[in-house]
Amino acid sequence: MKVSLNTNNNINFTQNNYHVKTQQNLSKKAEYAENNHEFQAYPKSYYMMSFGSATNQDNKKTLTKLEWAKNWNFEKRKKELNLEAENAINAMSGWKRNFSKAPKKLREAAAFKLATEQKEVTTILQLAADIQGKIDDLTQKAQQDEETIKLINKEKQKLAGLNTIQDTLTKFKTNEGALDDVIAGYDAEKQLLRSKFIGPLAIEKTQLENGEKPIEIPPSVLLYGAIGTGKSTFARAIGKETGCEVIEITPRVEDFSEKVENLLFEAENRYNSTGKRTVIIINEIDKYLKDSNKNDESIGLMKNALDNCSKLPGYEYDNAFATSFVFTTNHPLDITDEILYRDGKLPIKLALEPANEGNFKEVLKFYVKQADSQKQYFDYENIDYDKYLEKYKPDMEKGAYSNDKLRSIVQKTYESYLMNQEIPFEQQLEDRFEKTKRDIRPQRLEQYYKDLEELDEE
Repeated sequence: MKVSLNTNNNINFTQNNYHVKTQQNLSKKAEYAENNHEFQAYPKSYYMMSFGSATNQDNKKTLTKLEWAKNWNFEKRKKELNLEAENAINAMSGWKRNFSKAPKKLREAAAFKLATEQKEVTTILQLAADIQGKIDDLTQKAQQDEETIKLINKEKQKLAGLNTIQDTLTKFKTNEGALDDVIAGYDAEKQLLRSKFIGPLAIEKTQLENGEKPIEIPPSVLLYGAIGTGKSTFARAIGKETGCEVIEITPRVEDFSEKVENLLFEAENRYNSTGKRTVIIINEIDKYLKDSNKNDESIGLMKNALDNCSKLPGYEYDNAFATSFVFTTNHPLDITDEILYRDGKLPIKLALEPANEGNFKEVLKFYVKQADSQKQYFDYENIDYDKYLEKYKPDMEKGAYSNDKLRSIVQKTYESYLMNQEIPFEQQLEDRFEKTKRDIRPQRLEQYYKDLEELDEE
């Protein structure tokens, strides 16, 4: 075979009998590859020969077929790899519910995600490792031993229960939602808020759409009661149900005036640009508005702000910011009289008492349902909540359980039940009540009712 280079750097091959025979073989192999979707790695000399015959259309066609077969084969392999990856992902998803069958590394990774706090993570990982050790030991001894098999299933059930703890913790720690979504019972309180505060906001929106002058919106709502009765949860739910921009602050006393003033001007700009009102939530308002020299500036600011802050800019009002405040406090009588008793400053004062009578049952049922809403482990609707009301409702001599404490009791009972389902959930719940002290002491409960009587007489 003779090879020569021309001025265009093209490689030319002298055709001979060997070349013709090789070309025929190449054509047959390419045709087979095209028909059967396969590709074989041909010797480099074959490619060179095909490239070299630049004037031979059959050789060019042969090379095209070979390249097509090659590319098709690569795409086919890529699809196979993608399918294998998808199958692996589906397999890992399946292991979430069949925890004990997953590889050890996957179990450890999944267990690590079951809790967000380091203490919970450490406890769960250790517990999972201990249970897995028991499973491994018992599996070796199992064979035909039925009792051993029962023990294995029991330990597997505990391990599977760990998989739901993170979801439970997340549910219990979430306070976002409208009033009915996050607060059980307290129907009278919800109705008052909807009629005096949330409802007027909806009316205002309709009036503005019709070109009418809007009604006045209350500048503030004061929520008061003993610690843990859900004041902050109520406040956030009010804001969300109104559809307003909600901002929650707990600033330092010395920064209070500057912080609130800046938020009011931001709220005014927000309304002018978007038409959206603002609700500012301030917790423990008594520490900012208690009669004290260090609070003079804060009190002066709020006295002025509460006059017109809820009015809309553009209607000839000074200090109109399209903003209302929602305050919370455990000690309402500590607020200066200049604001607490001044007409129009705090037009809605709402007491939130510890869950009592109907509220107690509704709150307890709400948290139990939240723990196992799918009735996977027990039927929350068939629990006798009356017996818990009778034994653990507020008592002037014993004190009361706050709503936060009721939530904690149910949460801990549920976690304990997941690990030991031989003892009924109801029995474990009662045992947990007996071990848990009432966090609202008798003296604080008595003070709440005094505050209620004082403000009701206003």
